[in-house]
Amino acid sequence: TRVQTRTSSGFSAFSPSYGAPEQFYGKKYGATGPWTDVHALGLILTELVSGRPPLEGDDLAELQDAATSEVRPTPQGRGALVTDGFEAVVAQAVARSPKERFGNAKALLLALEQATTASARPAPTVAMVAGTEIAALFPNFEAKGSATRCAPMLSGKKGIYAATPAPTSVRPAPSGPQPVLPSTAKGKGNRQRLLVVGAIVVLGALGLVVGLSTKDRSSQSSASAPVPSTPAMGVPVSSKSASPIPLQGSQCPSGMVPIESGTFQMGSDKGASDEKPVHPVTVNPFCMDRTEVTVSAYTECVKAGKCTDPDSGGNFGKSDRGNHPINNVDWNQSTAFCAWAEKRLPTEEEWEYAARGTDGREYPWGNAAPGNQLCWNGEGNDLGKGKRGGTCPVGSYPAGRSPFGLDDMAGNVWEWTSSAYSEDYGKDRTSPLRVLRGGCWYGYGASGVRGACRDYFGASRRLFVVGFRCARTR
Repeated sequence: TRVQTRTSSGFSAFSPSYGAPEQFYGKKYGATGPWTDVHALGLILTELVSGRPPLEGDDLAELQDAATSEVRPTPQGRGALVTDGFEAVVAQAVARSPKERFGNAKALLLALEQATTASARPAPTVAMVAGTEIAALFPNFEAKGSATRCAPMLSGKKGIYAATPAPTSVRPAPSGPQPVLPSTAKGKGNRQRLLVVGAIVVLGALGLVVGLSTKDRSSQSSASAPVPSTPAMGVPVSSKSASPIPLQGSQCPSGMVPIESGTFQMGSDKGASDEKPVHPVTVNPFCMDRTEVTVSAYTECVKAGKCTDPDSGGNFGKSDRGNHPINNVDWNQSTAFCAWAEKRLPTEEEWEYAARGTDGREYPWGNAAPGNQLCWNGEGNDLGKGKRGGTCPVGSYPAGRSPFGLDDMAGNVWEWTSSAYSEDYGKDRTSPLRVLRGGCWYGYGASGVRGACRDYFGASRRLFVVGFRCARTR
């Protein structure tokens, strides 16, 4: 069974088949936390008693839609014969809003024990047919949500490290008689009770892991920034974005594009509040990687002992992905690679200037709506909306190049910048969060691939839709 996992390096990863809404759309549903573990456990309970996957989909886009649907994946909704009390507990565990769930696994376990140890009551008056298709029970199940940004969104407006924990209260048990697990066939009731007991054992066994996960997430909520793995690179703490690291030589190395100095209007009145106010920014000349850093290039850094392995599940280590962007790398790993290559991460000002130029264009290629100019899952892409299952080889979409000739400045993978995040461009940038730019292959919202779109992520976190490219001071 694929469940939310925690790696030895301390960051959180998740399987989309067991993902929570906030793991796909952080900016809409908020930060991850113990309530995210509760959601995963609720999905496991649904699968245990129904024998069906809690989230169904042929690709990531469909799993994302299922995870964020108004129709929640509960046991009765998946055709299982369970009591209303048990159904209510699992329904609360898998609630779409984190604030409506149990605050932690302990609260879930308590409610589950209460629901499964209730005294015997009359049989249900409404028969539930096991195996009934969910589409028949819920005609609107196939309705797709409308994403306005790249999915999954990585952040929450309150910030990954300062989210308000979800309530820990337990939903009151329904009043009046409650139906018990039916046992119309010999041994059937006992088997289902054994499944529930097994689920409780699983919850108990996971208690220590969940506790450790909660402790780790709580430590992340402090105001201090994650300690970079390469201290020499430094963490930006000034009132502006990180300053470029000067390097010798004025010519751009092979694979980089010279970006001349210029002034542009940074931000947008069409996007989120953190893209405002629109303001003039002058950028000094610099060099920028023509493409995102590839798996092959990152592998050389690992072989040299200067970079660490990314998380499993991404492009690293796959023989057919050498020319794809490296993904599942955190900010520290990206910074270390750029230092090894005698480069640095770009500031978000440099990144937006390189993507948009000086003419105020909305997308790297101009103002035309996105379609087949980039690697994404949106309308008009070469595979069809929602059918893309991963990254593309870098530079595959020359029609989407920026005014400076840079590839993949929209789509493929979100890109780390050196800049600490602030809610607007004038605030102090001492946040432990780092700005991401460019959107990703997984998204199908046009807003998320605009040149001015900003997102952010914790410096020590990794995800399959995040990569980077390097810059160099001229």
